[in-house]
Parts: sequence; C-alpha cells; structure tokens
Amino acid sequence: VTPSEKMVDEAIDQIRQSCAIVTPIEDRQNAQVGDLVTLSYELSINGKVVPARNGQTRHQETQVLGENKFAPELEAEIAGMTIGEEKTISFVRAPTKSPEASGAEDETVVSSEPRNVQYLVTLEKLASKTLPEVSDDLAKESGFAENLEDMKRQLREALEGRVKKENENRHTTAILKELVNNNSFDVP
Repeated sequence: VTPSEKMVDEAIDQIRQSCAIVTPIEDRQNAQVGDLVTLSYELSINGKVVPARNGQTRHQETQVLGENKFAPELEAEIAGMTIGEEKTISFVRAPTKSPEASGAEDETVVSSEPRNVQYLVTLEKLASKTLPEVSDDLAKESGFAENLEDMKRQLREALEGRVKKENENRHTTAILKELVNNNSFDVP
C-alpha cells in the first residue's frame, strides 16, 4: 500500500504549518484576506447562546482570513474590521444534509431546520504567518529527520501504515455488513 505524493505533500504542509513564524502586524489596524486574525465572539443559534469549550460565553479562535476556516458569512464581514471593533453578524443557516444512517454516502436526509445564527465578534489581533521552505532545515527544525529525503521517507512509512489500517477497517466493515444483510438472527 503506497501513499500518493499528494498525501506526502499534505503531511509536509502540515509540518510547515506547525513550524510557521507568526509576526504581529503593527503597520495597520484593518483585517485583510491572508491575515492571521484572532477573534473573540459570542455565538447564538435560534436565540440560545452556545457556550465555549471553557464554559465561558465567549469563544476565541485564530485562523487565516480567506482560508474558509470561519463560516463564509463570517469571513466576508471580518475583512475590513479594525482591532478592537465589535460587530454583530447575523444570518440564517439553511437546513443541513448528512449521510443516511445506513452509511450510504450518496443518500442524504435533511437533519435540521433553518437556524438563525448570530455572532457578536470582536477582532482582537492581527498577525502574519510565514511558512518555512520545504528543505533540510525544515526536516531538522520539525525534529523528524536530519534531511528532507529522510523526512519524506519517514512520512511515507507512517502514511503507508495509516492507509493499510484504513483499508483493513473498510474491508472488515464491508464483511460485517454483508454478514448482517445476508443472515437473519434474533438479538437476545
């Protein structure tokens, strides 16, 4: 089982992301696409506040603006905000679709009603994110290997194991589904 070069490149990109250099933006106050923005926000869905992971009402999130990590409606409104600005962003989220409980990926069902979503957003910080070049230095800095070729080899080996395990799991799941579908038995 051989992972594709795309899989290796994606793993290297994840390493580059983890080794990125983050520098505060000091020469301007307005958020632009490509900036690393830190937001704090309160989220309400259908009028009910969604608590943050820490049990507080305000969430905090840092993402690169324009990489579609925020809700699209939110991304459009963040661009142009100034540090310290607070803004209410409201929109209606259409009903979502999800795979059928049977696991068939091509069958979808509506899983919810439209939702009224409201964010009370404050732009906290702006920064730039510089990714390191793919090089021997990246391999050393990340702690994976002494050089790039060795890092790629190690990543391929790790990905081979992951792909092999995923294939085994899919095969086992398919066998179990066939057994259940072709055999009737009473559950005690």
